[in-house]
Amino acid sequence: MADLTIIATNVGLKASTLYPTPQTRAVTLGETVTEGQPLYRDANDGKYYLAESDTTVVAASTTGVSLEAGNVDDTILMITGGSMDLGATLTVGELYVVSNNTGKIAPIGDLSTGNFTSVIGYAYDASTFIVNFLRSGVAKA
Repeated sequence: MADLTIIATNVGLKASTLYPTPQTRAVTLGETVTEGQPLYRDANDGKYYLAESDTTVVAASTTGVSLEAGNVDDTILMITGGSMDLGATLTVGELYVVSNNTGKIAPIGDLSTGNFTSVIGYAYDASTFIVNFLRSGVAKA
């Protein structure tokens, strides 16, 4: 498989009695992002950057998925838990993780040796993504 192809205009919250209620947070960006990208918080400046699994455990430790596009020092909304439309066609039941490609999301089977395992969530159905983070801090052997 490959990284998800996310259509930015389709990214959004998905509230229903069937899915977990979305939780969101406003954050300040340290770089340019688009909708549907995993973000992590940098402890040095408190800003949010694009996550990736192949550099450091911190960069892989995603804390949200962007709901809006923005540039450096912009404040945007990100989802920190619950249900959303990720703007991609999903495989039902698949776990999705921070990709080794900056700011991308991939199926868990795409992790390579040395990539940090940071689960973002899972596909409830072909268009509903449940954000439920698991930041293991462990690199795949």
